[in-house]
Amino acid sequence: MRDAEKHTDAIFSRIRRNGCVLMLDFDGTLAPLTPEPGRARMRAGTRRALEVVARRYPVAVITGRALSDVRARVPIRGISFAGNHGLELSVRGKVHRVRLSKISQRALDAIRVCMRSLARRYKGVYFQDKRHSLSLHYRHSPRREHAAIRAEAVKAIRETGGLRVVEGIYVINILPGVRHDKGTAAREMYASLSQGKKRVPVFIGDDVTDEDAFRALKKGITIRVGKSSSSAALYYVRSRAGVDRFLNTLINGTQR
Repeated sequence: MRDAEKHTDAIFSRIRRNGCVLMLDFDGTLAPLTPEPGRARMRAGTRRALEVVARRYPVAVITGRALSDVRARVPIRGISFAGNHGLELSVRGKVHRVRLSKISQRALDAIRVCMRSLARRYKGVYFQDKRHSLSLHYRHSPRREHAAIRAEAVKAIRETGGLRVVEGIYVINILPGVRHDKGTAAREMYASLSQGKKRVPVFIGDDVTDEDAFRALKKGITIRVGKSSSSAALYYVRSRAGVDRFLNTLINGTQR
């Protein structure tokens, strides 16, 4: 991985030449991580910068959050969204949701009961019901219990069947067994928002789930928040503050 802030000339010369479609994760990328997902908010400076960028380039937020949730947290005109790891899309205001089979819906209903029970039994575990998918957050449970929480959750999910596990940083995401992830969402968003032009796809994310998008956009500009030798991203910024600096450079450094 290369330090994005040491390669700004190479990154922004591509964008100046061809324009871009900017896609970003929400938690840990646009907003600081919080103890409870419901408390996550963009900082004022991030929001202002994103508003300006969205007036110049197509922008999409691609997240594991429910579509209604992320749209409420990013109330900026003109931005498109992919929620629930690509199961819900809002592209230029037009909404599409992947229709789940009865088998998938029954599996989600069954595991929902199990995960609620698990969250009640372990201190510091937060269960997030996003209707089309579920998440079990255990970042704030005692570290000595992490392995037991994860093992119990994964065992229940596998025994239920018909579901897919996407693990993130201290979170277990539970999705129906259909092939939709941040990678497929990023490709769909790029195809829709580029409008046939050879714009550069840019994706910024911080979590394990964002690796699907990094891999899907190998010819684009992919940036991870935090350096990781195992990441498929081409570049990294050292912290979430680096995302704000990237947005401001995109505003000030790509004017023709």
